[in-house]
Order: sequence, then C-alpha cells, then structure tokens
Amino acid sequence: MGLIYDLGGGTGFLLYPTSFAGKAPNTLMSFDTHEIKRDVSDMKKRGVKFEDYDMPGLKTVDSIATIGDRHGAWFKDSEGHILAIGEAA
Repeated sequence: MGLIYDLGGGTGFLLYPTSFAGKAPNTLMSFDTHEIKRDVSDMKKRGVKFEDYDMPGLKTVDSIATIGDRHGAWFKDSEGHILAIGEAA
C-alpha cells in the first residue's frame, strides 16, 4: 500500500512505507529540469547541500556531473534518501 501522486501531463510518483527508509545507497527519485545550473544555484541558496562524487564514470564539478548527454546533481532529503535533478544536454 502507498500513495500515488498524479502530477498531471502523464507524470506522477508512488510513495510507500518501508522498513528500509534512508538505507538505500542509490538514487530514489530524480526530477527533470531544463536549467540545472540555475536550479542547483537556487537550491543551494535555500540550504540544499549537494553531494560531490569523484569516481570512475562519475565526477561532479560545481555539484553537477556530466554523464553522456545528460547532467545530474544529487542531494539527500531530511531522511537521508538520495534524490537527484537531471537535464538532457
């Protein structure tokens, strides 16, 4: 059981209770944007701390990684879940 959020335009997401909350080592939700640099800057001004990565295949510069033709930035919510924003290049 859980809650489905319909965001309109055919988009939405499902939230469900789990005993593993905050323990997943992977991105749990990603949001698309058309202005990742602006959005990262705005979110930082509001206190969001972005994760920095420097490993084979994933390196952030100014909090943003380039992966193929996409750009991504990761941050954690108040429960420790890894969330992301992404932009197609």
